[in-house]
Amino acid sequence: MISGISIKEPELIFGNGSHVDPTTGIMLYGPYDLNQLRPKQIRIGFVGRADSIRLATTWVERGRSRVEVKKNSSGTYREPWPGFNSEHGFYTEIEYDESMCRPILPEEFESAVESALNQVECIDFLTSLFVKEIKYLALNKKVDVIICCINDDILAMGAGYDDISNQGNNDELDNELKDLVEFNFRRKLKAASMPYNIPLQLILDKTSSEIDSTTDIASRYWNFFSAMYYKAGGIPWALSREDYSHTCFAGISFYKSRDTATLQTSSAQIFNEHGNGIILRGGEAQIHKADRTPHLSNDKAFELLDRGMLEYYDALKHFPKRVVLHKSSNFSNEEINGFKKAAKKHSIHSLELVTIMPSPVRITSKDIYPPNRGTLFTLNNDIRILYTRGFVPHYNTYRGSYIPSPLQIRFFSSVGDAELVAREILMLSKINWNSTRFDRKLPITISSSESVGEILKYVEDFTPKVRYSFYM
Repeated sequence: MISGISIKEPELIFGNGSHVDPTTGIMLYGPYDLNQLRPKQIRIGFVGRADSIRLATTWVERGRSRVEVKKNSSGTYREPWPGFNSEHGFYTEIEYDESMCRPILPEEFESAVESALNQVECIDFLTSLFVKEIKYLALNKKVDVIICCINDDILAMGAGYDDISNQGNNDELDNELKDLVEFNFRRKLKAASMPYNIPLQLILDKTSSEIDSTTDIASRYWNFFSAMYYKAGGIPWALSREDYSHTCFAGISFYKSRDTATLQTSSAQIFNEHGNGIILRGGEAQIHKADRTPHLSNDKAFELLDRGMLEYYDALKHFPKRVVLHKSSNFSNEEINGFKKAAKKHSIHSLELVTIMPSPVRITSKDIYPPNRGTLFTLNNDIRILYTRGFVPHYNTYRGSYIPSPLQIRFFSSVGDAELVAREILMLSKINWNSTRFDRKLPITISSSESVGEILKYVEDFTPKVRYSFYM
């Protein structure tokens, strides 16, 4: 007999109140830092082909004003877009002028395509065109965020080989490149622009051309401007003000190098309830024969957590009392020993090692809806099943199109309160300022470390940025 409990939906904190939903919270109470030092004006630059910049600026201008949510037969659970202005929502203005728009000539695009020997080289050339203008803005203009406008041609040429393969366009050249190196324009551009210290926001022509179409533009504006506000240094919403000041959450993931020759480690660490933290690139990992999954050696695990704690101290001037490590695969004995050694070095009282992965277990229900989001089932002392997607009591419905799959939570160290760990995972699934959807499947610790790894593989000859906004 499987026993289960229901965890209450965690609330988020906004400027003048709290709510479970990001869009409703911002509409009612403003962003978290409303009454603090924050970006009241965001200066933005634009880079792309001239026609793409025109589309993007028109789309951004439309976003200054209110946009209603499109109604459909299933209803809507998102607030209308209030407009990005000083009177509603984020209470922030956008600023730019013509000098902050840096068009790339069509003939430059054509030259890059014609002169490239293969698609990898084409991606490099296209990236260099954007980076040249990003560098100009960084050195000559005071901008907080740069919007890179991606036309359909770039999108077709810049997709990774996995995307092209899925579209059925995999010719002999693509087969050769699969054996050579991964290519992906978005990842390459994010990495190549890091030295200029300005976060990027990418927008596609097919997005910016849809201003009053049948799609839900209000939802797109919510996601676009929430991400921009965070990248400009703002805090759209924060975790509940429970005492997490002495807890450090960290996610650990692995990624292959572009030529697939090595496995590397990425780590995203959350410092406090604001989601402030750092990005670390860890050491090389190895595939273990026993479970065919990547693992760190004892020394590499020690080095990763040791560096993380030193960065934590530099930021907050104290070490955490409790560290919770989230990993997307099981912990090996070597990893456990290495992490424990680092924790002991820094006098960390509690180290909790938690694996979070898709669960093979499904829980059936007599109702037409799946189990509630926040439903936690106990399989045994070390394994729990948690639904981070499911029926949402606050809206009295399930907001998905497919049957949701739960997460399996497995403990590889002593845990004082398993329910607390599950509640924290649910809480951390609400912290992703790239989207205002509050019921995401994975906690930010795992999702960010995975997305970070995708970009870190393109960082070659410089130290990567530690702020998450450069990887969003």
